[in-house]
Amino acid sequence: RSSDLWSNVAYSPGNLTAVARVGGTSVASHTVLTSGAAASVRLAIDVPSQTTGTGQSLVLDGTDAGLVRATILDSKGNVVRSASHNVTFRIVSGPGRIAGVGNGNPMCHEPNQATWRSAFHGLARAVVRVTEHASGSTSLRRRLIQIDRDGGKRTQIAESPSASGIVVEASVEGLGSSQVTIPVSSDVDADGVLATAAKWMMQG
Repeated sequence: RSSDLWSNVAYSPGNLTAVARVGGTSVASHTVLTSGAAASVRLAIDVPSQTTGTGQSLVLDGTDAGLVRATILDSKGNVVRSASHNVTFRIVSGPGRIAGVGNGNPMCHEPNQATWRSAFHGLARAVVRVTEHASGSTSLRRRLIQIDRDGGKRTQIAESPSASGIVVEASVEGLGSSQVTIPVSSDVDADGVLATAAKWMMQG
């Protein structure tokens, strides 16, 4: 068992670094730091992201969705791995809604379709879905709304796309709040799933 490997190691605060070597040459490393008390929350965009190969904008097609990540930090900006604070997500402005939440804990039985989630290892995530359909022809958009169970309720047909992105906020009682803006686009040919995948493959 892996726990047996550490049974004789005395704990002391500091840092733990794992180094991967190939033929004696270091090829990768990762460091974990001992954190202090929780002091703030930071919100970041996981999807869309050029880093994760998921594009640079959400498409205003009534169905596209993004992913944001809230991280509990100490006063030095280190992740507080023991943090389990309740994180509340909300849309400040823009064509989006909180479609679901998660934290990666398989033992967590909190609701997935909510606007809040307790952090697990200092992290919590929310799915943000667009609420505007401004891509394609007007007739296509109207037909899609007719067959969408949320049509006309949570998804609105737009004659022209929203000029601004979706502003999302994560807040934690006693730790303040943090905001990010998810870019949006009505250009499926440039920012749709197939276009994004093609760009990623070309870069690879």
